[in-house]
Amino acid sequence: MTVPNVEAESHPEAIVKAEGMVNLHSLFNKGPDQEFAEDIDCFLVDEVGDGADFTNSRWYRSDGITPLYKNQETKRDLHPYMVTLYEHIEGTETIVFKCQAEDIHHAIQQAENAYSNAKVVGAMLKLG
Repeated sequence: MTVPNVEAESHPEAIVKAEGMVNLHSLFNKGPDQEFAEDIDCFLVDEVGDGADFTNSRWYRSDGITPLYKNQETKRDLHPYMVTLYEHIEGTETIVFKCQAEDIHHAIQQAENAYSNAKVVGAMLKLG
């Protein structure tokens, strides 16, 4: 979910303000068998004017404070990617693999490791 125009002095402050600007229960309660489980996986703070390289954008754990953006070995920033694969198995042909990766090549490598019999047909950086 994207929450635009949040003004804050820090990323954790932006997360708190963004959460206060939306009603997740009303957005995700879509009938008697679908409701918001109050389970937030992580947050992405993308600064306005950050440019195409997203130098100041950061991922945070569900606590909204702990950074979740570095590869522990290389110390490089991780970004959200989606890789589409094709695997001809009964009932499943298209797979969308979501991951955190340093770059598009790293994302493809992760997808290929996870689905060794599938063929990668596309990959993209997920924005917002």
